Amino acid sequence: MPGVGYVIDSPSQFMGWMPTSFWAIRDANGEHLRTIDTFLSMGRARDVRDLLRRQDAGGGMPWVNTTAADRRGDVLYADHSVVPHVTDQMAARCLTVIGLLIKQVAGLPGLNGSLGNLCRWGADADAQRPGILGPKRLPAVVRRDWVMNANDSYWTPNDRVRLEGYPSIIGCERCTRTMRTRMVAQYVVDRLRRGRETPRTLRSHQHANRVRAAEVMREGGRLDEVCRRTGETEACAVLAAWDGRSDATSVGTHLFEEFVKRAPTGTNLWSVPFEAKDPFRTPRGLKASAVVVNAMKAAIQHVRDAGVPFDAPWGDAPGGRRPRRAVVPDRRWRRRPRRQRQRRRLARTGRQH
Repeated sequence: MPGVGYVIDSPSQFMGWMPTSFWAIRDANGEHLRTIDTFLSMGRARDVRDLLRRQDAGGGMPWVNTTAADRRGDVLYADHSVVPHVTDQMAARCLTVIGLLIKQVAGLPGLNGSLGNLCRWGADADAQRPGILGPKRLPAVVRRDWVMNANDSYWTPNDRVRLEGYPSIIGCERCTRTMRTRMVAQYVVDRLRRGRETPRTLRSHQHANRVRAAEVMREGGRLDEVCRRTGETEACAVLAAWDGRSDATSVGTHLFEEFVKRAPTGTNLWSVPFEAKDPFRTPRGLKASAVVVNAMKAAIQHVRDAGVPFDAPWGDAPGGRRPRRAVVPDRRWRRRPRRQRQRRRLARTGRQH
């Protein structure tokens, strides 16, 4: 439907077609063809501020974050992607009952289209086009230290900066950080304790494969204590000796992975819950309660039932991530065997050129 979006009938996702209403999904990125032009313009930028200006002028950055550094030493983090112009005030005014549920589950507001212009996507004077949020409503920061993002929301571009006060349709604020985000930040913090980050030092830890959840759970010997209470001495010895990484050669990763799959969440898992004032260090304090111990026991039993040795390297365990080596052969090397094979065929058939 023009100006509304694609009509959907999906009762399992609470968006069923009913006699009095239906759902339509409108895609802000599906309404433009500006992405490639935006990228080409960004490639001509002279510094991070120029890059952001070009990105905003292009209006075609899809659903991704932007991090950049320039030769002056400035670093940029921005989520200036194409976002529907749905403010929190509009969402509060226009959410239906089911729309509120979808927002809580998926982070996307379901608006009441029967209210007409009251619930139509808005417009900003500084936006590249109507229907999307303008740059002034989007989060960004330029710093002299460092920034990062690991597919979490924009709220914490580093351990000191908090970006707040933006429409919730962009992402959450004062919300739990994923272990992936905490790991990326920890890489940088650990490096800066020893000196500056450089391209060389970045390469040294870019693929270090540390498992932040394990590092947090091991604090104070808690993970080993949970395992010890299962009585599974053989498996616990492997887990205690594990290097805490997910390298192909790491031994014990599969035991930890199975435990995490079965472990409870929230306050059932952590003794120190998430605190917005300390997002990179909370939650923490693995509990050794019966439900946590039982999760570990079930994980060990699952590995045993699957016939996988407790001391199997991660790359050899089912689901393990053994990297594939990419080989780019020299063209001359490729041609030589083919000519040799051809000569052998000619020798067998007696044909001559």
